[in-house]
Amino acid sequence: MAALLGACSGGGSSTPSATSTGEGDATAAPSSVEATAAPSNDGEAGGWCAPGARAEGDYTLTFGEMGAATDEWSQHMGRTWRHYLPFTFTNTMDVRCVFGLTVDLAVDGESGRATDGFSVPLLPGQSFSGQMFDLDGVLGLPDAEVVNTSAVLAPSVTKATSGRYFGDYYDLTFEVGERDGVGSETVVPVVVTTTGVGAGMPDRLFSARDDRFALLGLDAQGNVITVAHNLQEALPVPGESTIWFALAGGGASGYERELMPMSTYDSVVSWTFVAYPYFTDLDK
Repeated sequence: MAALLGACSGGGSSTPSATSTGEGDATAAPSSVEATAAPSNDGEAGGWCAPGARAEGDYTLTFGEMGAATDEWSQHMGRTWRHYLPFTFTNTMDVRCVFGLTVDLAVDGESGRATDGFSVPLLPGQSFSGQMFDLDGVLGLPDAEVVNTSAVLAPSVTKATSGRYFGDYYDLTFEVGERDGVGSETVVPVVVTTTGVGAGMPDRLFSARDDRFALLGLDAQGNVITVAHNLQEALPVPGESTIWFALAGGGASGYERELMPMSTYDSVVSWTFVAYPYFTDLDK
């Protein structure tokens, strides 16, 4: 088993809820799970973080021991087993924020052996857990569940940025549909009905024709265990749209791939749907 140096800090089955609905950016949940209201929108000083670099104290990032999995990603790699480092990232600020992280993996003191990263919107105190790095090629591991290596692994954050997480930018309801496709090519539709723009939200820049979208799967504690992104034409207000998400990211490696296997979706107990303009007046 590889040795892990410390932790970084500051540096295809059915959809769990095929017909979930929810208000705005609030969590939509199965009938047996209570939906969680979105936070209030009280401006950059107390509601959402300012865009820019993030430093120690704004978040924590911890890694566990090397894990093994046999899934759609190992199949893409032409292997039965793949190996990774599990991680948990937490927003330690008192405002919601869209985090972007780049993480370097050093092996036996040599940096740059692998690079990974993610983008995720998080509420204050909320965590995101996933799997980082394809260790098999980096370490030359055999195709087996249990492997032994003397390599010393040292992940470290090389870039941490933030963007505004508006919360309920739109007044809307949404419904998560059935999954379509197999393995890494699985997609899911989200039908969104808008009735207006939330009170106190900044105006969309005239040139910003697109919206950013995220579909977050939450566990029973309200933490993020799956994340899928999309960027497409802005939601009509009022109106109805269908947003498609490639649940696994649509690719087998690098930044195309989300950092969790498809089996993680079986543990999702509620959804959060995020939608907001690519640029607003605050970006002038």
